[in-house]
Amino acid sequence: MCGRLVVVDSAEIARELQLLYEASPFESQCNVKPTNRVPFVRQPGKLEVARWDLVPAWWKKSLKEKPIAFNARIETVTTKPFFRHLVGKKRCLVVNSGFYEWKKGDGKAKRIAR
Repeated sequence: MCGRLVVVDSAEIARELQLLYEASPFESQCNVKPTNRVPFVRQPGKLEVARWDLVPAWWKKSLKEKPIAFNARIETVTTKPFFRHLVGKKRCLVVNSGFYEWKKGDGKAKRIAR
């Protein structure tokens, strides 16, 4: 599971994947965290930008109190209530140049590429 994304030149990614990109190009970032805006493909051939998280359909509390989820383990995605209603129905491709986790050690945070 990744905790951070790297997005470099979304306009170039859109050109390479032959995607329609109506919004202004996404700014390159090397430390994109969950809840930040990311480029993604929801409809074939169209690159969009949206917040990177998930609010399950059954969540009834305020959006300020919402649980933050942004990825799932393949082993449990069909059994966890948080994700199972989305499998096969609502998918998107998060467009990125790489991903990594932060690992704490020796009092410092280190970036671990995945």
